[in-house]
Amino acid sequence: SSGTTRAEHKSRHFHPDLELYDLNAQFNFKAHVLPDREQMPLLVLFPPRHELPNSSLAHWLSLMVERFGMDGSDWFVSNSSGLDAPRLLSKLGEAHQPVGVLAASFGLVHFLEYCQDHGERVTLPPGSRVMDTGGYKGRSREYAKDELYAMVTDCLGVPASHIVNMYGMTEHGTQFLDAVLRDHVRNPAAGLVRYKVVPPWARSLVVDPETMVERPPGERGLLLHVDLINRASALSVLTEDVGHSLGDGFELLGRAQGSEARGCSIALDELIEAVRGAAR
Repeated sequence: SSGTTRAEHKSRHFHPDLELYDLNAQFNFKAHVLPDREQMPLLVLFPPRHELPNSSLAHWLSLMVERFGMDGSDWFVSNSSGLDAPRLLSKLGEAHQPVGVLAASFGLVHFLEYCQDHGERVTLPPGSRVMDTGGYKGRSREYAKDELYAMVTDCLGVPASHIVNMYGMTEHGTQFLDAVLRDHVRNPAAGLVRYKVVPPWARSLVVDPETMVERPPGERGLLLHVDLINRASALSVLTEDVGHSLGDGFELLGRAQGSEARGCSIALDELIEAVRGAAR
């Protein structure tokens, strides 16, 4: 893991091999980020696998670029130089076909704030999309989800129907992605409903934090995930994340009060701020 809760005690999740993890990740990405096409140029706001060889997110993003990225795919964050916002802005401005922007949420925040600070906007080709992950966990700044997505639409011209959030953690092998783009492709006239899809090999329960009894649909509680990808570790993972059941999945509402902010998005925020500080 990124070790943002306790840097000296990073969590580790051991798998006999990554074959099942990788198949699960690719299936989920294709179903929810690329439901209407096989490949596209992917532009990533996170360091690649060779810079962070023990990061589950770096591996996940590298896998998506290798499997689904067309010519023109590229990386715009490095351990040594942080976020290269000017180069990314230039790349986006030159796009003549739909592109996918994959970002840790705080990396996306830093880039959008750069665009606002410099009065920059681009209108990406129709069919372009943004996938963010890590949530907005309130370390150095905090945006409501709708506020951040409005910034994406304003700065990049990507509609809310094409902005997909991915929720995952080192402790379980399955990632949960928004249904919004998948459902839009199936029925463009339908209203926009944003919730996380639970794939067939997992079950997500919303439970009472005191009794562990499952909550009725629509009532909030802690998220408990039963994940067959964890076949060699813990099949059931109780989180400190709050949500309620919705559709064929759940809506993620945030962290339980009093729990620590954690995750790869915050780790990227720390990296970008550290590089900025060193450059001053």
